[in-house]
Amino acid sequence: MMAFTFQRRCFAAQSLFMARLAPLMGKASSRWWQRLERNSAAVLRGQVGSSQIPSAGDLHLSWEVLGPEGGPIQTVVTPRGQLARDAARPLASAIAERGKRVLVWDRRCTGESSAWAPLEEESLPEQEVQDLVGLLDKLTDPTSPISPVCLVGLSSGARLSALFAARHPERVSGLILLPTGDFYGAASVLGRAYYGDCADTVEAGGMEAVAEAEGSPFRILANNSSRARDELLSADPKVFVSTMRRSQAFMDRFEGCSILGLHSAEVARLQVPALILHHGLEDDHLHALEDATALAKQLPGGRLVLESDATKFKEAAANFAPTHT
Repeated sequence: MMAFTFQRRCFAAQSLFMARLAPLMGKASSRWWQRLERNSAAVLRGQVGSSQIPSAGDLHLSWEVLGPEGGPIQTVVTPRGQLARDAARPLASAIAERGKRVLVWDRRCTGESSAWAPLEEESLPEQEVQDLVGLLDKLTDPTSPISPVCLVGLSSGARLSALFAARHPERVSGLILLPTGDFYGAASVLGRAYYGDCADTVEAGGMEAVAEAEGSPFRILANNSSRARDELLSADPKVFVSTMRRSQAFMDRFEGCSILGLHSAEVARLQVPALILHHGLEDDHLHALEDATALAKQLPGGRLVLESDATKFKEAAANFAPTHT
């Protein structure tokens, strides 16, 4: 049995959480991501809501649907890292402007969704897939058949999208991915930054520590919402730590893979049209061009497009999505 002795520590001086990723992102690629995710007055706003997912206990997922009113969801856009859906809205808006209904959402532990809720799957990356299944079901008219969707994912959003396609191929009409792979060793770094550091922090100081630690994604959630803070502080620390350790182990399994979340044999079985988009910048070692190139070759229906202009990048995604929804 895991023993917990909480001792208050100061984590601010250490390179923890997202600070671990800084050496993998150069200035040029960091600026590119800022341009891609910049919201403006021209970016569409849509219907906003929050849905309780019955199969996941107390989980509430926050979402926004852009595009025409009525009809099925045709495209789902998932942001990178542990960012809220605002970061993906400019890309979602570009697709919605082509007349498509686009869902952009906050995964659990991000944005306005539940900061913590019980899991049914082994790890958080796997649970996120089932969360999206539940959300799509919730947003589908029960009298209508379930329509397949085009999944658009950036970085960790690409991991989720590819894993969703592998587990629920009948629900996917196409993929648009800017992947995170392991060419520069991102798997272990991300496992530590997303999950391992959170587990260490709670083991040292309890749930309050992870809600207050400098750089912790849970600190952002706790500071933005009293509800999120209450959800975090009421979580069982043993369950939290165990979940984070299993999630870190999940990431570690994909050493050497071109997309974290699937091995090459699983990628080769994805029988769906796929656009692999990349900015072509060589200083982005989280999203290495080498991984994007390898992934496009491994996918039976894969095509690689390089576009360093953020506006044209969004246009390329928008041009592909309508033909595969």
